[in-house]
Amino acid sequence: LYTVLLKIDNKKLHEKIKVRTKNMINNGWIDEVKKLVQTRRKVEIHPLDSIGYKQIISYLNGEITKKRLKDEIILKTYQYAKKQIKWFKKERIDFEINMTLGSNSIVKKIIHNYDYIKQTLIKN
Repeated sequence: LYTVLLKIDNKKLHEKIKVRTKNMINNGWIDEVKKLVQTRRKVEIHPLDSIGYKQIISYLNGEITKKRLKDEIILKTYQYAKKQIKWFKKERIDFEINMTLGSNSIVKKIIHNYDYIKQTLIKN
């Protein structure tokens, strides 16, 4: 087992979550959930209990505004990401990549550590 941890600055993480949420909503996420809700009457769909889906269902039911929908998805996603980061801190990490660096720096770090990575993978 070889574990790679992708690290990112909290502000950048929050910004990426905001952008991703906005893009997903603008690219049909609400319509997707609307269709799933109609299908749900026929079958149990567990992903509808996931972050975002619950909030969109509340929005479709007129319980929250679109702004609150976005804000809640962003908040819950960020909280979940922080929980994952906390969990990973307890694990043995073989290789860390700082995602705040530019892609060239990330590639250079991987290339620089390639022999170590390869040896570790072969051992396991």
